[in-house]
Amino acid sequence: MLSSTLEGLELDLDYPDLQGRRVLVTGVSSAVGVEVARLLAEHRVRLVMQASEDTPEVHALAEIVARSAMDVRLFTGALTTPDPVALHRDLARLAAHGIDHVAIEASSHGLDQCRLDAVTITAAAFTGLGRDHLDYHGDQAAYLAAKLRLFDTVMAPGGTALLNADHDTVANAADLCRRAGHQVWRYGWKGTELRLEALLPEADGQVISATLFGHRRQVRLPLIGAFQAQNALAALGLVVATGGSMDDAFAQIENLAGVRGRLERVGSLANGATVFVDYAHKPDALAAVLETLRTHCRGRLIVLF
Repeated sequence: MLSSTLEGLELDLDYPDLQGRRVLVTGVSSAVGVEVARLLAEHRVRLVMQASEDTPEVHALAEIVARSAMDVRLFTGALTTPDPVALHRDLARLAAHGIDHVAIEASSHGLDQCRLDAVTITAAAFTGLGRDHLDYHGDQAAYLAAKLRLFDTVMAPGGTALLNADHDTVANAADLCRRAGHQVWRYGWKGTELRLEALLPEADGQVISATLFGHRRQVRLPLIGAFQAQNALAALGLVVATGGSMDDAFAQIENLAGVRGRLERVGSLANGATVFVDYAHKPDALAAVLETLRTHCRGRLIVLF
């Protein structure tokens, strides 16, 4: 029996399949959380947060896929972070299939509305803070407070907090996490436990040099953009925080695939030119995509919008 209090209403969630099981959940709080969660899921073979090639395209931000032997079951919803009843129902179904690790994107809306309350969380990542949802939160302070609720309220003491060391809120977030009783790991160019040292851009990927818990490593990531390298480090940290092997997880980085429609490589021409598709449709987002592609482009960069 799990009990969650939502705006003064106590909701009892009683699913037989969940009894006696400690479902481990990785909460990811950010606008790009789905990419981190999906990268994490690729490390975790037993659970995938993206529809497989032979299933219909699904709105990526709300999908949980349980893969068990030859059986693939897809659980989806209309919300980035499902409502508590749907979430615990799906967790119970996953547990019934032997799934014991789950990756979930924790949206600021979902956190503010207590949708993740009563879920056992082992590790969580904070990847950044944009200006996406100020229509809902009102201002940056309220937006940040909603995201940090994942760490100071939802995740019980003793968890691991992965924080983007390159974000200007990291110091305050780290203090909050330590006060909440969590272990803090920082990742990124200014990271401590997981630090990016260098990136070598290639036409369809990049070579990452990183220092991970004091050990220098190098691996090829078949995704472009520095943000993808940072996402991979965040996912790597979450894998290790939930009991995975550092060596095994790091080796899998070279096998990762990107999210459909997000700097997705769709082909190449006879002259060596590579073709990418991206969902960007706002000025700032399009500029960011072009800046990213420029670092991987040796000749002309042509845009069809």
